[in-house]
Formats: sequence, structure tokens, C-alpha cells
Amino acid sequence: MNMAQIAKGFGVDGEIAESPEQLKSALVRARKATVEGRPYLIDAQVGARGRRLGGQAVDSADQHRAGAHQESLERNAAMPKTD
Repeated sequence: MNMAQIAKGFGVDGEIAESPEQLKSALVRARKATVEGRPYLIDAQVGARGRRLGGQAVDSADQHRAGAHQESLERNAAMPKTD
């Protein structure tokens, strides 16, 4: 979801920052806007993107869900069978 584009729909300037260099430049523009009394939104993309898990690209939320699923499987495997 592009939060900067949504902000523009409300008349607020903003941008996406996907790297430390872009964030630094965005902060300069945001500071200028706020000194002038205008709001400014920075949509900072900070998640681990492009990482691969099992040959498939995943983001940090996917990694969290995969870890939680693995923990659940391990707990279930450790439970005694009641057959």
C-alpha cells in the first residue's frame, strides 16, 4: 500500500523512502515542509525485502508467520499421542 499516494489524496505531500539515502533526502524535504507549516509523510520501507526462504522471495511478515508455524509444528510433535 502506497501511503504517500494516499496522503497526496488528502492534500499532504509525501514520498516513499526505500533506502537510507532516500530516507535522508526525504527527511530534508519533510523538515522544510514542516518549517513552512505543512505536513509531510514519509512512507519508510524498512522490512527485509527480497530475502529468500526455500527458494521463494518473502518479506519480514512472511518470515514471522513461517517461524510461528514451525514452532506450532514442533509443539504438536512433542505432544504425547492419545490413540
